[in-house]
Amino acid sequence: MHGGARQRTALTPAPPLASPCRRFAIVQPMSDHSKLEVQREGLDLLRSIKGTVCPVAVIGPYRSGKSFTLNQLMGVACDEGFGVGHTRLTQTKGVWVWGEPVPVELPSGETTHLLFVDTEGFESTGKADVYDDRIFALSALISQV
Repeated sequence: MHGGARQRTALTPAPPLASPCRRFAIVQPMSDHSKLEVQREGLDLLRSIKGTVCPVAVIGPYRSGKSFTLNQLMGVACDEGFGVGHTRLTQTKGVWVWGEPVPVELPSGETTHLLFVDTEGFESTGKADVYDDRIFALSALISQV
């Protein structure tokens, strides 16, 4: 850096998404929250993505702003993006992806696609002991693609 000027090395943020999109479940809990079930529609979406993908997964305690953070990163309102609740109840169940990967040009000139991944929060009530571990493990694996 010369003369106090900042050299830009970060990715240029994507513009807000122009058209309404929807989210797709990759997995959802069985009724007793002991196991996760793969959701065909979400799996088909993942299979349809062409080119390189950079997953952006947000993981953390329930009611901690994960869905809100992803909506902010995507530039969409909370009523148009991932579901955001205004109660103490868990809003997101399982693991979800935004249905439209966002193309981003890297500093190298290559294009990759951001895939936003929303997860059910940890430590909410009514779940089997290993449930949070499964959500975390699956989300960590997805983010390493």
